[in-house]
Amino acid sequence: MVGGLWAQNGPAVAGGDIPSVAYLDWYIPMLLEKRTHDLSHSGIQYSWDWSQLLAGEIDELDLWWSIGKGDPRQLVADLEEVSLERIVCMHGVTNGIQIALMAALKSPRAGDERMKRVAVEMPSYAPISQSPRLMGLETIPYSRLPQEGYATTKPWLIDRNGLEEILPSVGALVMTPILNPLGWDLTQEDRIWLAEITAKYDVAVISDEVYNHTLRSIDEYKPMYLYGDHCISLSSLTKCHGLGPIRFGWLIASEEVASVAKKVFLNTNGMLSSPGVTMANAIWPHFHKPLQHIDHLREKNLPLLEGVLEKHCIEWQRPPSGVFGSFEIPGGISGFELVETLGAEHDFLAIPGEMFDPSLKNWLRVAWSIEPELFAAAVSVLDEILSEISK
Repeated sequence: MVGGLWAQNGPAVAGGDIPSVAYLDWYIPMLLEKRTHDLSHSGIQYSWDWSQLLAGEIDELDLWWSIGKGDPRQLVADLEEVSLERIVCMHGVTNGIQIALMAALKSPRAGDERMKRVAVEMPSYAPISQSPRLMGLETIPYSRLPQEGYATTKPWLIDRNGLEEILPSVGALVMTPILNPLGWDLTQEDRIWLAEITAKYDVAVISDEVYNHTLRSIDEYKPMYLYGDHCISLSSLTKCHGLGPIRFGWLIASEEVASVAKKVFLNTNGMLSSPGVTMANAIWPHFHKPLQHIDHLREKNLPLLEGVLEKHCIEWQRPPSGVFGSFEIPGGISGFELVETLGAEHDFLAIPGEMFDPSLKNWLRVAWSIEPELFAAAVSVLDEILSEISK
């Protein structure tokens, strides 16, 4: 396995210089192997009863707009209790990152390079860093770092000194509050500090909150749009509702930024998918059900994982919400080596931490987003693999 599959930061790119999303280049073939014991999914695997949800609407899936159904922004407005004028619907969060950047960055003045640079969080999923580069922007990484002695048991914190050095030279910042692959949310202290320091330097904050719905059940849901007009929240139905294929997402920003984002969407996308909107509308009255199921899966699955990690003297603390977490593999073996050798032998799949940052070479991300009987079998296999490593 070659390295370098984490997010690639740097100057603007075009043509043959555009980096691949190397994580997916590796992961999709792995998925196609259909390994029996799969702890790789970062989102819930949830089954919706479409025959019931779309009863009477199957023949109208492509007609949302032409038959005058309501504004899909109203779904989000009711959920978040914000005005329609602050919402733009789009095709998922990756699409939203690009729209938000185009809407939030101001036209650069002569000699002002700030609006050509974006601060991006590491560790991260590749499009966080690479999408801006396709738009002619340079990305400059900053870090969330482990608390000394508590890398696997406490939230990682913003490197405040490192980020403040960057902020005078950028026009926007992109981050994911629930850190992938660790699963820990941004602390409230860091959230407040980030909002204040970016306001000081006139830097737009673009927050990928696709995992944050899981915080609702523990009353810790605190989207960044609440922390200032310079903050933009992005979300979708992909990770917490198992609906990635319908590509329905949204952003919430100030009315000024949202009005520009709407123009960006119309210029770059034209319109939303009518089938996607129809399906989103159908599940909206049941928005809470997958979130309740995630709580159920955490209750059933996490004690099994904790037991196996404790058996192998691996220090780990479950994140308070969400569907995945990461731990350091004992014995110096890399995540890639584990998955591609012992994983192949045992028909087991998880995600190497190195996918998100080179510092996580010896880490493994596991998800508890599958049904308990499948999870129990997969964790039993993980136990066997860890036993082989310790021999």
